[in-house]
Amino acid sequence: LSQAETRSLFTPLIEQGSKALKEEQKRQAEGQDELLKGVLNTLLKWVQDCLAKEEKREKLLEKGMLKCRVQAKWSERLHEKLKQLTGRYGARLAADGEKENATKHPDWLPRNEKWLVGFDAAALESFVAAHPEVL
Repeated sequence: LSQAETRSLFTPLIEQGSKALKEEQKRQAEGQDELLKGVLNTLLKWVQDCLAKEEKREKLLEKGMLKCRVQAKWSERLHEKLKQLTGRYGARLAADGEKENATKHPDWLPRNEKWLVGFDAAALESFVAAHPEVL
């Protein structure tokens, strides 16, 4: 590595100036947009699976709601985007609780957060109307 590369790798962003901060924020936003696309793809496949399987349809009739579990690296921006995405269809978004015996995760490490997206019949209909390719 050259001296310039080494310096940029080991110098905190705040000391590299506003241009470096803006580039990092742009990179993070792009990564979160990709995560959101991944969540949408997961939901598309999950809804398609729910419509195809008789036991899922029976469970919807019995319980009134089906839940899809999604996982992604947590950020405030991604959380807001997930709420907007699920809200469009009338689905519910909830954090999936940690297991009691799970090891404590250090606060400074990025963590993968798990969410439950709950669809009732109306939310499923709305999702299918917005994404007819699931049929």
